[in-house]
Amino acid sequence: FIFALATIALAEGTRTWEQSKFEELIKGTAYGVAFRSEGGLELAPAFKAVATTPSTYIWSIASDAEGILYVAAGSPARVYRITPNGQSTAIFEAQELQVQALVVGKNGNVYAATAPDGKVYRLAATKSSSGSEPKSDKSGTKDSWSASVYFDPGAKYIWDLALDDGGNLYVATGDHGEIYKVSANGQHSLFFKSDEVHIRVLALDHKGNLIAGSDGSGLVYRIAPNGEAFVLYSAPKKEITALAIDKAGNIYVAGAGEKRPGTSATPPNIANPVPSQNAAAAGAVLNITSAPSPATPAFPSPASGATGGSEIYRIAPDGAPTHMWSSHDDLVYALGFDQRGRLLAGTGNRGHIYAINGVDDFTDLIKATASQITAFASAPGGGLYVSSSNLGKIFVLGPGPELEGSYESDVFDAHVFSRWGRSSLRSSGNVELYARSGNVDNPDRNWSPWTRVDLAGSSELKVLPARFVQWKAVLRTGNPVSGNSAP
Repeated sequence: FIFALATIALAEGTRTWEQSKFEELIKGTAYGVAFRSEGGLELAPAFKAVATTPSTYIWSIASDAEGILYVAAGSPARVYRITPNGQSTAIFEAQELQVQALVVGKNGNVYAATAPDGKVYRLAATKSSSGSEPKSDKSGTKDSWSASVYFDPGAKYIWDLALDDGGNLYVATGDHGEIYKVSANGQHSLFFKSDEVHIRVLALDHKGNLIAGSDGSGLVYRIAPNGEAFVLYSAPKKEITALAIDKAGNIYVAGAGEKRPGTSATPPNIANPVPSQNAAAAGAVLNITSAPSPATPAFPSPASGATGGSEIYRIAPDGAPTHMWSSHDDLVYALGFDQRGRLLAGTGNRGHIYAINGVDDFTDLIKATASQITAFASAPGGGLYVSSSNLGKIFVLGPGPELEGSYESDVFDAHVFSRWGRSSLRSSGNVELYARSGNVDNPDRNWSPWTRVDLAGSSELKVLPARFVQWKAVLRTGNPVSGNSAP
């Protein structure tokens, strides 16, 4: 939905108040409404909380074929098993400070990595006391779980895990930038040794290559199954915080933190420069941000020391990089894809989820009730599980939009007593426009009530003459209300 033009008549003459750009619209308050970088509003995807854990931090999530979600958490360090209806059970309590990463195998075993000075544990459902196989369904939990040390890399940190189709487990570590490979029979070996401090994130491409992102010089490696490595990209940022690979083989990379002088950085594709997120293109017109400091976990967390915001790059299958998106205020903790194949970025420390539609084209989809969006995983029915930290919650995003959303503009100050004129609206779908006015800058202090604007008639703002005015849009799914179609 794109909104446009409302006029006001002032005591000193006639003026027009327009609101059209992204940086103007985000000053308002949205409920179930998303902001387009080109200046429009649209219904946001459905977003609901399904579970709140006792842990403050959630770092990794993975779902199995039944839609059961497994959650790696810290403070306290736990692995939770959460059913689609929100029933949560702690199946592992670690002695370390954090459970940093986990993956789920085809056999249902869960591999969980702890930190600092941690290990990789294998969690397996055990048989019931009667000797039968453990019960499992979408509404209940398995009888009990056993935990055993699967691999001890002897590293300070274990940052990420990846599991290939052959059951081989890859373990990304720090402080020495090493990746270990643990075969399905439990044998392990050093798979790759970098000259970076940390290997932060892992992903497997469609050819079985391991894609790895580092902290130090912001390198993205492609490592063949035989261990031969090639640097695909040296990012302008020092730390690679997230990776995602689409069906076409494009690799999406999130970088954060400022590089030290002397470290190399491949410049972004200059044919597609990306302005600051706040420099959005004009779109909708209606005439009528510093981020808080991140909470500090008990040990160095992903991007906890990063400054200067984040950037997202796309590496094409032929290796060509493109700079897609940037923000001075948000740190990208997670990348994923929705049911439409759009790239999603989970960020902190304001809890936003962005859809990256293309170069310099994004949608601010969600503002969560948590500080950091840390991971995505598939949910039943085409939706996505979303995890957060501060507080440690699990949400479901989509697959469809909210049935109804509303947006309240910021307050317009005419500076003099004014009579309000006509409004107009550019939109498609089912949308209604309202207005109210008052003589103090706080709408909660005895302003006029919200009054619906007859968009099919005169489109006048039939609110009391006053110094201040505000508008509200209500968006719904379905066809427009009869008699209230926009001009």
